[in-house]
Order: sequence, then C-alpha cells, then structure tokens
Amino acid sequence: MNNRDSAAPRGTLLCLIGLVIISWAIGLIAIPYAPARIVTHWGLDGQPNGYMNRVPGLLFIPVLLTVLLLLFQVLPKIDPQRRNYPAFASSYRYIQLLLAVFLVAVQGLTTTAALGSFSHTIGFWVTLLVSLLFVGLGNILGKLRPNWFAGIRTPWTLSSPEVWTRTHRIGGYLLVLVGLAIFVANFVLPPQLSMVVMLGGLLLWAVVTVFYSYWVWRQLSPQ
Repeated sequence: MNNRDSAAPRGTLLCLIGLVIISWAIGLIAIPYAPARIVTHWGLDGQPNGYMNRVPGLLFIPVLLTVLLLLFQVLPKIDPQRRNYPAFASSYRYIQLLLAVFLVAVQGLTTTAALGSFSHTIGFWVTLLVSLLFVGLGNILGKLRPNWFAGIRTPWTLSSPEVWTRTHRIGGYLLVLVGLAIFVANFVLPPQLSMVVMLGGLLLWAVVTVFYSYWVWRQLSPQ
C-alpha cells in the first residue's frame, strides 16, 4: 500500500470524527437556549406532529453519528465478504462521508427550528437534502461490490456477483432519477405532494430493484 492509499482512510476517519464533534457541539450548545420540548417531526402538511424533551431531541443525531462512526469501522472486519471491500474502498468512504454530512445538515435544520427559526419551511429543506442524498448515493451505487451491509441486498444479489452488478447498475440510475424527481417536485409542487413524490419514489425504487434482481437471477439460472 502506497502513502496515498494509506492516507485516504485516515483522512476519511478524521473527517468523520470532525463531523461527529461538530454534531455534538451543535447539540450541546443549543440545549440551554431551546425550550423544554422541541419539535422533532413534521407531517406531510409541514405542521409539527412529534415532540421530544430537548436533551434527547438535540442529542439524538450526535449519538446516532457516533454509533455510525463505530459501525463504519467494524462492519468491514465482520462481513463474511470482507475480501471484497478493497475493491470499493473509495466508494465505501464516500458513502460514510455523504451520510455523515447529510445527518449534520439535518441536525442544523432541526436545531434551528427548535430555536424558533423558519420551522414552517423545514420540510422544504429536509426534502431538498434527501433529494441530493439520493442523487449522491445513486451515483456511487454501481461501484459497490458484494457485501452484507451496503447496497441492494436481496437473496439474489447476494447469491450471484453478476446479479449484484447488474442490479446495482440499474438501481443507481433509478435512484438518481428518483432524487432528481424529488428535487424538481420540491420546487414546483405543494409540500404535501413533494413529500408524496419522495415516499412514493423511494418505495417504487425498492420494489423495482427487488423484482429486477430476481428477474436477472432467473435469466442467469440454468433451466
């Protein structure tokens, strides 16, 4: 392994640790200024419909990020197909950073809403972040190699490298399209409808990829 290869994982780990520290800082700094109960969920109409006490509400994402950071380091070591991880190491690092940035951005929005700023538009911004997350994940999906923790894991993708590759290639394209559809809908449709596009698009993507993986497996299986 050359110096550049070994520096990449260290750089990713440092960035992840930095994002976790930022997340904890946001939550801890906001606690004294937040009301006793804060909004943690909004309905399709953009109205608050879920509340938590401020401490667990503001520290939920920091705890989640900390757990994810640990899991990101452990999973490649316990995966039965860990031998495949070097083939998509850069993609695995990309997914880690993308998810961590997404969660910190969501935390920034929910914390700002908890402190009383623009809570009525938070649905727009969260949906926008989700659309960008889907586009980002879709662009990398086709580069993943068989493993038990990341990607489209069906009985058929896990049983055949060819099924895995073809399913993830199609799944990546479709997830980008879903993300773009959500992005456009977020600007041209009412919040309720853009949320329906997001949930419906994700459900359709999941159903299509599962059935596609089965169809490919059937095509490749000896009759």
